[in-house]
Amino acid sequence: MATQSVPATCIALVIQTENCTNQEHPDPCSTTAEYIMYMYVFSVISYSGIVLNVLNLVIFTRPGFRMNKTTLTFLTALAFFDLGYLATAAGIAIVRCVPPRQTWQLYFGSYFEVYIYLPICNSLASASIFLTVVISAERFMSIRQISWMKTTNRVRWKAVALVISCLVGGFAMNMSYFFYKEVDENGEMVYTEYGQSEGFVRYSWARLILNKIVPIAIIIIFNTLLVVAVVRSQRQAKSTSDVSSNVSVRRRRQQTRLTVMMISISFMLAVCHSFEPFAHSGLYRTIFGQCSTHTTQYQLVRVVANTLEALSFASNFIFYCVFNGEFSKRLRLLLCCCLYKRTAPSFPEADPGETSVNVIANAKILEDT
Repeated sequence: MATQSVPATCIALVIQTENCTNQEHPDPCSTTAEYIMYMYVFSVISYSGIVLNVLNLVIFTRPGFRMNKTTLTFLTALAFFDLGYLATAAGIAIVRCVPPRQTWQLYFGSYFEVYIYLPICNSLASASIFLTVVISAERFMSIRQISWMKTTNRVRWKAVALVISCLVGGFAMNMSYFFYKEVDENGEMVYTEYGQSEGFVRYSWARLILNKIVPIAIIIIFNTLLVVAVVRSQRQAKSTSDVSSNVSVRRRRQQTRLTVMMISISFMLAVCHSFEPFAHSGLYRTIFGQCSTHTTQYQLVRVVANTLEALSFASNFIFYCVFNGEFSKRLRLLLCCCLYKRTAPSFPEADPGETSVNVIANAKILEDT
């Protein structure tokens, strides 16, 4: 290629890369630590997360699950996004850590990483992050403006539209990952002309800010406000416990548990994804030097970031079991193979002195929270 046809910035990038050719440039999974992380940690988390998110979808989509319809729509979509990410990412450990014995295996691994793993996993991860931001905002609005929650509950298509927007936004944000690498005639992954251009460098920085830093900051802000709201609610509950009715007390308790569950999910995502910006090649080179991405240390940082990301998408099941009694009850029925023996929705067991009217009221409370 003629020198005059290449932008000055691209020439600088090529020169910098050439200056690093004498540096160690290991492949993924070239050390024992990386092999253990990929094969025994990342893989276990991914395959376990697939099973757990399938359980999430089965339980959330069963008829009669008592929860605010908007929240239920968001959590169902979140489980779908997380399942898609984990199902796509689960095979990357084998691709990167098991040497291909035949030519077709080399081509398959390269095509899988370039055209499936990198673009689709990044897109679904972005969609999950965006949806978590929406969930945090919805929970905050539910606490502060109950009328907004009820309106959205009646018009469920609004929640579906938000879910679709998150999915489309995730793929739009990561569209460049479909074009920045390709597979050559030898089955090796190489950067395209676009992947080496100044435009892709600028895009990667914009993606880091808009796809990671800004959403995590918004999640932290909303969840800080939610924590303050929960603390105030608990104080008000103590001061008005003598005059509040049983229904209002139960409704407040269910609202608090649901809010704490959402805070836990959002906090887990924020913590696990906070490490990922350090695996960004541009930021890593800025901090540790131009050739720092040609080291085994950087490869280890990448696998740790990928593992934490997978952990955030696999852990929601735990929070559902801890904070949502309806979810735990339906899970027990499912695991005991008793789900199909009960034709009516499972209501909470009544206390000896509790009337059937109160039992139905409890179910209504769960749907309103």
